[in-house]
Amino acid sequence: MKHLNLSKETRRQHLERILGSAEFAAAERMRHLLRFLFEQEEAPKETVIGVAVFGRDAGYDPKVDGVVRSEVRRLRGKLQEFYAGSGSGEVVQFEIPKGTYVVVASERGQPVGKGWSGGEWKIAVGVIVVLIFVVVAWTWKGEQRVAAESHLVTDSVGQAMEPSLSADGNLLVYTYRGSAPGIYLRRMDTDATKQLEGTGSGDSWPALSWDGKRVAYLREEGTNRFAVMVQELAGGDPARWTTLPRRDRMAWLPGDAALVVRDSVEGTPTLGLVMLDRQGNRKTLTRPGEGFLYDGMPAVSMDGRQLWFVRAREAGVEELFTQELGEGFATVGVPKQVTSENRHISRFAVLPNGRSVVAAMPRGKAIRALWRIDLAEPAKFVRLDGTQLLAADPAVAAKTGRLVYAVALDDLNVYRLKRSGGDAVAISPSATLESSPDLSPDGTQVAMRSARSGTSEIWVMASDGTGPKKLTNAQGPVTGSPKWAPGGDRLAFDSRMRGNADVYLVSSTGGEAKVMAGSEWNEAVPGWSRDGKWLYFASDQTGKWQLWKMPADQQGQPLQVTQAGGFLAVESLDGKWLYYSKREPWRGLWRCSLAGGKEELVVDLPESLWGGWALSRDGVYWVEAPAKEKARIVYRGFGEGKDTVVHTFEKNPVLWDGQLAVRPDGSEIYFTQLDRSVSDLYRVELKLQE
Repeated sequence: MKHLNLSKETRRQHLERILGSAEFAAAERMRHLLRFLFEQEEAPKETVIGVAVFGRDAGYDPKVDGVVRSEVRRLRGKLQEFYAGSGSGEVVQFEIPKGTYVVVASERGQPVGKGWSGGEWKIAVGVIVVLIFVVVAWTWKGEQRVAAESHLVTDSVGQAMEPSLSADGNLLVYTYRGSAPGIYLRRMDTDATKQLEGTGSGDSWPALSWDGKRVAYLREEGTNRFAVMVQELAGGDPARWTTLPRRDRMAWLPGDAALVVRDSVEGTPTLGLVMLDRQGNRKTLTRPGEGFLYDGMPAVSMDGRQLWFVRAREAGVEELFTQELGEGFATVGVPKQVTSENRHISRFAVLPNGRSVVAAMPRGKAIRALWRIDLAEPAKFVRLDGTQLLAADPAVAAKTGRLVYAVALDDLNVYRLKRSGGDAVAISPSATLESSPDLSPDGTQVAMRSARSGTSEIWVMASDGTGPKKLTNAQGPVTGSPKWAPGGDRLAFDSRMRGNADVYLVSSTGGEAKVMAGSEWNEAVPGWSRDGKWLYFASDQTGKWQLWKMPADQQGQPLQVTQAGGFLAVESLDGKWLYYSKREPWRGLWRCSLAGGKEELVVDLPESLWGGWALSRDGVYWVEAPAKEKARIVYRGFGEGKDTVVHTFEKNPVLWDGQLAVRPDGSEIYFTQLDRSVSDLYRVELKLQE
């Protein structure tokens, strides 16, 4: 595309049209960055942008802090939105070529009013016809697929999961949850299977060394304490290498002298990838940039040159990244983003060429399936036909391409419990996800997040579970957290239909959803003021999750409510208090007076149970999940110090989602329970061109 030399006045006028557009109206950070780049006569250095636009200290290291690269990448996408929308009539297009921080102008097409000749029109029509044919043919063809044939490996009551294969594919280790839980070893040639001596219910995420002689696994030692254990398959006691704050997959580096693990980076709360050896020596390999939550799920190519991992914008919203490794596994350059799906990646495995992976994730109409993704063509997803839906945890033998994966099903259901007595009753029985219940103001209906149609959507039904109706049509992106407006005529919810999380409104009878809180940051988990005039939501625009609120009629700017963290917010029924949960780096259920004043801790709620609480007229209910006891629902009356257990879970509560709703008089409680989680392992001999 030919670059144009425009006058300063023409550039300025074009810039003002961009900044005044609907696409940039709420993107203040993008506006500031674009204006700065427009004003530069020469290409600015990355550090100059970091200091001038993002407030970094002079001399900061851009290799460590990639805020400029990530934000310029987002700005490129925002400009594309403008030229596809409000700026579709522009004859000049401004862009930022990859690898640069320079704004250049190029010609988009013939200026309005010049007219096209008959020959030019024929050429244009011909091109359009060809494009339509290509698009129709591609749509008819559907996604690309490659044949694969699956064979059952395990067949037991319980959960076989988290497989790891030796490089030659002859040995398989996996985690088993059932009558005899622990880490299991299976010889693929004889099907001989045994439990590794000394392993039990607290052990998980085994990783076979490249030579197949030892296995590393995690052993739970307490809340946020997981010991890295390394055990020789020939026998002997395991060696304890270190303790990690999170449970996650580990990966051996070639040579089997060191592991890549997810851990705190250099004594900070940031969770990145760290190289760890038996002597406790550590070297940071990656750290998430601004706008990301953590790096995890590491995998390494057999030649040791490519480190693959996921970088999470939010729990359950990950993208694939790669980091090139050099001599001594030193990092070369910066991590490269491979996918842009804004969805949950249920594990992945590196193929023998080291440049491709098989990932388990939802895409299109597939609830969850296996897809091949190549570094050379990351936008081209190839589905593995013959593998099962609900595929998870793929593992690949680095020398042979043998693939083992789990077929997993988590059955979450919403229950209704009467405080007067009796058993809890499932009101949304299905074989998939149902969570985040919320009662309508008149108590006749329940809204919830449900995947019964194949993807997470917002549904409503009568409070007894009858007459379910789907309200949204997101068709894939994470969608949930429904909250009824006080008038009962509409619901607020969050979804990633536009990439980042946004807050939407939809009529309680269905129809088109409308964006309420949406920007280049994440806005999620909405809540309402009791008078219906304000809409609360969580936003990460300051770098940490804080509570914000905006007028429900959108006639005004959002206002920041908290300074020390906030996530899910609910006003007390008397309109005097604002209750809210917190997430990293804070935790707990807190409250503050709506009239002003200091916040106070109500319950030391763990981060994973940010949605495990609800208010009645007289008190607060919350979920407790002790490590070695059954989870329970606890009640505390306002002004009382006594806690009462009102329900004990027969199974497990749901984490990282909304769990509770309570009638104002406390007569009924609606909660979410994980009823069943089953999985088996399957084997595939991949026949892919490498």
